[in-house]
Amino acid sequence: PTLASRVGLATRWVGVPAEGVSPGGSGSCMAPSDNTLPGYGELHCVSKFSVLRAASHAAELVGQAHELGYKALAFTDECSLAGIVRAHVAAKALGFKLIVGSEILLKDGPKIVLLATDREGYGNLCELITAGRRRARKGTYELCRADLEHGLPGALALLVPGKCLDEEHACWIAERFPGRAWVAVELHQGARDKARLAELQSFGATCGLPLAAAGDVHMHARSRRRLQDTLTAVRLGMPVSGAGHALFPNAERHLRRRVRLAQVYPEAMLAETLRIARSGGDTAELQAHSALG
Repeated sequence: PTLASRVGLATRWVGVPAEGVSPGGSGSCMAPSDNTLPGYGELHCVSKFSVLRAASHAAELVGQAHELGYKALAFTDECSLAGIVRAHVAAKALGFKLIVGSEILLKDGPKIVLLATDREGYGNLCELITAGRRRARKGTYELCRADLEHGLPGALALLVPGKCLDEEHACWIAERFPGRAWVAVELHQGARDKARLAELQSFGATCGLPLAAAGDVHMHARSRRRLQDTLTAVRLGMPVSGAGHALFPNAERHLRRRVRLAQVYPEAMLAETLRIARSGGDTAELQAHSALG
């Protein structure tokens, strides 16, 4: 069967509603009424437009982020802006701030998340994505450090560290995005979360980069875990039972309640997400300047 048919079968198997259905979906949680909870803006979120990687529609992600009381959501599909218009339509209907961004894995460097701050940044991000897609076979991309040698005017950068922290990568990002770069701290109830947090705090201090909380979100609600695992198995060409450590160890890569985020992250890292969100360009502003249809 074709890739599209396999994805369709997987979606029907787990009972996922068609796009356009109420975005809250199964597993939706209302935001606590306690206004003393720290504010939060999600800065790293992929959707079904990151093919076979994520388990939620654009409208579901935007709707859930709004329902949970988030201040903003950065829509950051991998080397793609394919879902940004649908996300923008959903955000506009809710009066919710949506930031244009993209996740990029450099062939000879780190994984980064780029967030457009204005029309110039949006245009530069589009050009970068186009260049990466054109030089690779369909469905893939290829971008290297040389493509960001002069940074990306009009954009912010979040370094997404791997298991092994690379100071050279951090310094490289800091030099090309002076005053516009952060380390993304993504904690998902792992056994080493406390140690990982301490390592990242030391790493950021050494490299001169501030730290910001992020979720590496792949689904709007934890109830999509089953579909998430199925999509991963399809991408790898194996049954779910054989995917092993290629699957996420839990369902924490969903849009979490703010009360839970306050338990996971230091308040300063949550506050930093709001500072970044204020700098990120809203899709409504881009549309007003004809940069987004």
